[in-house]
Amino acid sequence: MSYPPENCQDASRWPGLPGRPVRIGGITVTYAEAAAARAALAKAGGIMVRQVLKAAGSPLAVCDYHAAAVRFRGQFLAVPAAGRGAAGRPVARQAFIKAIEEALRQAETAEPARHFAAELDACRAAFGSDAGYAAAMAGVAVQARQAEHAARLRAMVTAAAREAVSACAARSGEFSCAASAACGPGDCRLASGAMAQLRVPAGPGRLPRPGNHVQAGRGFGTGPALAALEKAVPFTVAVRVSAAAAARACGAVAA
Repeated sequence: MSYPPENCQDASRWPGLPGRPVRIGGITVTYAEAAAARAALAKAGGIMVRQVLKAAGSPLAVCDYHAAAVRFRGQFLAVPAAGRGAAGRPVARQAFIKAIEEALRQAETAEPARHFAAELDACRAAFGSDAGYAAAMAGVAVQARQAEHAARLRAMVTAAAREAVSACAARSGEFSCAASAACGPGDCRLASGAMAQLRVPAGPGRLPRPGNHVQAGRGFGTGPALAALEKAVPFTVAVRVSAAAAARACGAVAA
């Protein structure tokens, strides 16, 4: 197992994190010292804990590692032995490593803004002293949100079309369809929610109509449906689009 874990993969870049205090086995060390101790134990293998930490010069060598590890021992008691005797089942070492990892995670998730205190202060100072810079940064943020909004709507329409084509193909021969809209939105019998309100003809495209359609195999596109959805759910800085919000907006437009 690697560390930092995947959900904290940027932890090493947090300026204040290495010096953040971490409490393990009755003593307080820094995040960096705890991470180094974990690495030393993981590399050493075997059953030794205190001896490994002493050799590595870790301040955790004097901690009560049994007390820190006790709550995690159960996770390793049922693991098959890797060798003969006690060396094949290093429960205490594995449980203590788990205890260190848990302490490191708590340090990473506690008040994360504090890790970037200096950067945040610099940003506030820049915004307060340079109106042009503040406006430019706000503009970039709005552009990013607008692109995200458009991508979400596009993903909703594309997913609806692909799911409808797959569902229709799974019911091959059960019915005949002459829908003018793209598969998924509009008058498609498999349309639902916001998609059912997008009653516009399909555009040209590469996605083939399924076998139940009167134009089976002919390509269609979702461009008109996407344009209708974008009109019904316009971009707003303060609101993130969701399927439920899109359905409400499309229903209001249709009414």
